[in-house]
Amino acid sequence: MKATTTRVKKAIKYQRWRLRRLAVQQKYGKQLSQSVPVIFGNSLPKAGSHLLIQILWGMAKLGPFVINGMSSVNRDEFNRNVSVERILDNIKQLKPGDISYGKLNCKEPFIEPLTRPGMATIYMFRDPRDVAVSVIRYATEMHLEHGLNKHFTEVLKRDEERLRFVITGSDIPSLPYKSIYTRYKNHIGWLDQPVLCIKFEDMIEDRRNTLGRVLDFVAEKGYTPSVSRQDAVAVLEKAIQPKRSGTFRKGKTGEWRTVFSPAIKQLFKDTTGDLLLQLGYEQDADW
Repeated sequence: MKATTTRVKKAIKYQRWRLRRLAVQQKYGKQLSQSVPVIFGNSLPKAGSHLLIQILWGMAKLGPFVINGMSSVNRDEFNRNVSVERILDNIKQLKPGDISYGKLNCKEPFIEPLTRPGMATIYMFRDPRDVAVSVIRYATEMHLEHGLNKHFTEVLKRDEERLRFVITGSDIPSLPYKSIYTRYKNHIGWLDQPVLCIKFEDMIEDRRNTLGRVLDFVAEKGYTPSVSRQDAVAVLEKAIQPKRSGTFRKGKTGEWRTVFSPAIKQLFKDTTGDLLLQLGYEQDADW
């Protein structure tokens, strides 16, 4: 029954996607198929993915781009993980001008389709210390059906314990969880690929310049808005609506400083090695 419902929901979304493409085609004509890239947003969970998606959706206000309205390429209509084959099929279906997103590791067979000609992939990353804090806040306070909620509210009742869990990971058979280091190790390779890598913190603290980088990258891939750069940045900035995100909490940077105890700081250093240096968040281990 659930499989049938999934197919029906996907079919409805796909039809709406086709209708949106037809509407954009009527407005922009050949531009949709000849001069614009696919725009793809990629990130780690809790690293600003919803902020990035809203910004990319703003591109549909500037030119021949289509919000496809489908789920993340790595999830189905019930927010379940899908197979590698399904992910690749979802990416393959994307046409010039489509705006889509996912949370994909930097490995084959994902690197080639996300860096091929005609694809403008934008990767957002965030200070892993703030990601750890965001995970525990989201799982305990915002998403009561989260897989970690029961463990975080009934077993681990202090933030110190929850942070240890998120930082080091879990090998509990019924509750497996990858460590922060493993999660970033699987993604950090995107920094060396021909994609635009932007920090969540830059989008919060230096937003207009960072939005300009997004516009420049899309221009390199084949499309420049007809309006001025200043106006285009304003359109993308207006597209950011935190209250419309079901996962938005505060959108702050550096919150880890008020949460990490000296013991958690040392645990993070011991567990992640030079990760913060590789990501450009620290210059040395003295933080």
